This record gives sequence, structure tokens and C-alpha cells, in this order.
Amino acid sequence: MTTSTTPAQTIQRPQLLRGKARALELAAEAERERTALAAELVADLGRPVTTADRVLVEEIAALRVRARRLRQRGRDDAAEMCSRLILRGLAKLNVRPGEAKPESLEDYLRRTERKAASAGQASDESRLGEQNYQDDDERTGGHANGEASA
Repeated sequence: MTTSTTPAQTIQRPQLLRGKARALELAAEAERERTALAAELVADLGRPVTTADRVLVEEIAALRVRARRLRQRGRDDAAEMCSRLILRGLAKLNVRPGEAKPESLEDYLRRTERKAASAGQASDESRLGEQNYQDDDERTGGHANGEASA
């Protein structure tokens, strides 16, 4: 007795195989993210790491990756719960955010140059509107709000 596959089974089989392969790819990617984040957290502790610390760090890293994936899927409610658990875990590790470093002069200049350049473009566009208001003043013999010009 020979078994034969129907056309529907033949079509679905490659999709199923690709789905499984994609799931394995995603799992491997998530593991790389977890490992990298865990290494960063351990480095930030600044003290000898105990076994309990390692367990907490691994769980926090896993939760962070999960929260990011949930947000990508639009599951903000579940991601928020992960965020709360992450904050609790960080508190148990006694990890506090570092002090803010003052901005360097070069960074400040770069940032303000970008703002000035974008504001310059906006002000050029707004000047066109100012010209229209001045034309209105000349035609009406006063300001737009009814005051006479000085």
C-alpha cells in the first residue's frame, strides 16, 4: 500500500517547514540579545557577581527581550507587565541609573547647529506669511487686530 499526499498537503508542507525554521531563527536571535544584555548588566553591577545575581540578570534580560518583542506586536499591555517585573528585578539587584554626564561642548554645538538649521528653514517659510500680513496692513491702513500703525 502506498501513501500519497494531496496537493493541499504538498503546498502547506514548505510553509510549515519555513515557519519552524523562522521560529528557530527568532529563538536564536532572542538568545543572542539576552546574552548580550546579561553581559552588560553584569558589567554594570560593579561588584563580584553571586549566583543569585546571575539568575536575576538572566531573568531581567529575558524579560527585556520579551517586552521588546511584545511591543513590536502591539501588545503594549503585556509589555508593560514585563517592564514592571524588570524594574522589580533591577531593584533587587540594587541597580540604580547612573548619574547623567554633562554634554560635551562638541555635542552641544552639533545639536544646536542642527536645531538652528532646521529652524532656519522654518523661519524662511514663516517669513512668507509675515510678508502677507504686511501686505494686509498696507491695504487696510492698520494692523490686522484693528490697531493703527505707529
